[in-house]
Amino acid sequence: GKDTSDWLSSRPDGHLVVGGVELWPALRQMVLGNHEGAWIFFGGPCMALGHDKQGRPIHLQRAGVASGKRMAEACAYFGREWQQAFMSRNIFFQELQAARMEDATQRFGHLVTQQVVIMDMAGMSFRPDQRALTIFRDFAGMMSRNYPETLYKQFIINAPRVFSAIWRIVRVWLDPNTREKVHVLGSTFAPTLLQHIDAHQLPVEYGGTSPYKFPVVKSIGEGEALW
Repeated sequence: GKDTSDWLSSRPDGHLVVGGVELWPALRQMVLGNHEGAWIFFGGPCMALGHDKQGRPIHLQRAGVASGKRMAEACAYFGREWQQAFMSRNIFFQELQAARMEDATQRFGHLVTQQVVIMDMAGMSFRPDQRALTIFRDFAGMMSRNYPETLYKQFIINAPRVFSAIWRIVRVWLDPNTREKVHVLGSTFAPTLLQHIDAHQLPVEYGGTSPYKFPVVKSIGEGEALW
């Protein structure tokens, strides 16, 4: 793979920025694993970009497209270790968000200890893979044990009708304080997001003005090519 420091140093400020929003902060802040291209393909993708009006870093994931066939493909790809692979990836992202909170504390001059999560359920399968529920349960437990109180708000957007039934199942795995922070929205989510996030920190497709567009990744190879 590329030497990350050399790749970033070709930018004048050492960051990869589009429209004033840093992209792929993991390149600067984390040691990358061996399956980055696979995660971009299987995971939706999952992006760390932008911040809310108080400087809290945003974690934006297209979870809907990862709920059906692609979920099954991911489990086949990782084999018997699929459950641990997903947990390790979730931990990686939480550590990245923690590093971004430290950056935000220095940048904005006040303590930043929480994040905003946006989960886009567009494209969600009408028959989600049951293993996705297992991963969510494990993730909820891991968050409560190891990263308590790091969530400021979570917005579940473009939630189809089928999600209501699933939400009734998974919400019991969250502690009451966390449940109060989760807001399930339909397709008219933009006004709510913009109450908390400035427009220039959100891509246009999410009601903002940032010119960034999520990569369309149709294979693991295309995901690898992004790096």
